[in-house]
Amino acid sequence: MQISIVTKLTLSILGLTAVVLVATLGLARWSFDRGLLDYVNTLEQMRLGRMGAELVSYYERHGSFTGLSDAEFLAIQRRHAPSELRGPRGPHPGERPPPPERGADRREPGPSFDRRRGPGNIGPSTALYSPAGDRLAGQQPSDANGARIRHTLYYLGEAIGELRATPRRELNAPQDTAFSRQQLVATAVIGAVALLAALIFSWILSTRLLRPVSAIAAYVRELTGGTFEAPWDQSRQDELGKLMDDLSKLGLTLSRNQTARNRWIADISHELRTPVTILTGELEALREGIRPFDGEHLDSLSEEVERLSNLVGDLYDLSLSDLGGLQYQFDNVEMSTFIIDFMAPYQVRNGDLEISIHTVSDAWIQGDARRLDQLFTNLMQNTVKYTDRPGTLAVTCSVEQNRLQIDFEDSGPGVELVDQVFEPFYRERHAHASSGAGLGLAICQNIVDAHGGTIIAEDSELGGLRVRMVFTLDRRVA
Repeated sequence: MQISIVTKLTLSILGLTAVVLVATLGLARWSFDRGLLDYVNTLEQMRLGRMGAELVSYYERHGSFTGLSDAEFLAIQRRHAPSELRGPRGPHPGERPPPPERGADRREPGPSFDRRRGPGNIGPSTALYSPAGDRLAGQQPSDANGARIRHTLYYLGEAIGELRATPRRELNAPQDTAFSRQQLVATAVIGAVALLAALIFSWILSTRLLRPVSAIAAYVRELTGGTFEAPWDQSRQDELGKLMDDLSKLGLTLSRNQTARNRWIADISHELRTPVTILTGELEALREGIRPFDGEHLDSLSEEVERLSNLVGDLYDLSLSDLGGLQYQFDNVEMSTFIIDFMAPYQVRNGDLEISIHTVSDAWIQGDARRLDQLFTNLMQNTVKYTDRPGTLAVTCSVEQNRLQIDFEDSGPGVELVDQVFEPFYRERHAHASSGAGLGLAICQNIVDAHGGTIIAEDSELGGLRVRMVFTLDRRVA
């Protein structure tokens, strides 16, 4: 049986609440019992104090406790016992007992003392002891651990005796047990109500927390079906809100990639159709005898085949660079010398293009010389193709902190959509741009990215396009 996340989360919260609740209520119950016992024993200590005051008065009248009988002591104990424990024979609270008749046997217990039951019906066992430790009156307190409640009696600053009583170890009085049972029932009711509230709260919380998760799962299924628009309000600021925002960006990226893929297919089909159509027409004309098969038409066929071959090669290189399949062999490359050597043939071949080079010394980077040659070849072909004659090309190298900046800047005409020059198949409408598929700068971007650098395009102060590349210097060589 598969259990849902809502059920698991609800049971987890409920289980944790139950453990904390049982521990809390159990400790509270134990603390209550201990506190109630301490309170009862404190009352017993106060009771001994009240008995002690009356016994001191007795000592003051008689000069000693010699004549104090167990019955008289029991009467004193009864007068100061809790009201619910006083028997029918006990005097009214505050009423002093009548003095015993002279000549009577003071040691003989009265009718209110039951030796079999003891005075337990009016409180714990209590007795009066002399300063020497001899029991004078009352029932001997029994306690296995020897712990007793004590109250010393003083007369004129001298100890004349001590009251001792057995402390309460458990609540055995009917009123105490009834109160304890009432508190136990209240604790059980509180625990049950708390667990019910925790169950309801955990279910609501789990449902609310996992509601966006369900929406995310549904959106992921829609992504697989080709629907990329997020169906929710992205106003949440928590982690789930960030996840929703990331998924929305993913959907937007997938939508753009799908659009780009469709455009790629259309552009590739268009670029391939042009040379294929020309080749088909040329061959049909030759086969029908409309045009003679001579060197001029052979050169035309070869030109279209070369154009088709270059297009296929550029597509292959671009696909490899996008997939990270281009092989790179990085080594120490000194860029100032590399650029000067690279530009030398172009300065000779392109006399109508004024080329200026400004470099810095010791500009070492980690790079693949073969791929860097391909990078600058594509940039140079782009400049030669799109720059009006006579024109100007300025190649400038500069170092800032730990960065090498290379600017490829040419004269007019300018570029209409500078931010799209690195997109595949993007070409400016220009007289010199009749050939090429618009893949050169896209390949340049992938090569720079593979070298850990950045490349941007912007309008040039010379009137054309400026391509700026930034690489990290290799200070270990410098």
